[in-house]
Amino acid sequence: MQQTNATWVLISDATRARLFSMAEQGQVFNLLREFYHPESRVANRELVSDRPGRVQQSGGPSGHRAGNNPSMGNRSAMEPPTDPKTEEHHLFARELADTLQKALHRNEYNHLILAAGPQFLGMLRESLDEQVKKHITASVDKDYTHLDTRELQQRLSGMMPE
Repeated sequence: MQQTNATWVLISDATRARLFSMAEQGQVFNLLREFYHPESRVANRELVSDRPGRVQQSGGPSGHRAGNNPSMGNRSAMEPPTDPKTEEHHLFARELADTLQKALHRNEYNHLILAAGPQFLGMLRESLDEQVKKHITASVDKDYTHLDTRELQQRLSGMMPE
């Protein structure tokens, strides 16, 4: 397989991402792909299909509790360990990480620059394969998804590998 010297730039937030390539420093960013994860924008109540389940809790070894009605145990809502919206953010981070890992395996890039808001950048880093992490030449904890290509290139030009 031929090794490329391309630099890839991933600009992302928890709901959308753009992936750019640049063969040499000073070249214009070439948009490779856009990603959308609309589930990350949905309110938590819409991601959960129903109200939390209820669990019968026993109050002692016999399954009864003291009180007016010993046959009734305490009931409590079962809360998910992570809220559904955060889980969607993690799913999107894993999707992006998987794309980067497969492309690295195919030698499609040699350098990687990441730009995302601090919280999502952390999720993305957690999801990345160790080999992909070795190719990160810069990361920026800012959300640049609202910038056009020209503005992105201006903001990131000093981070491009020689």
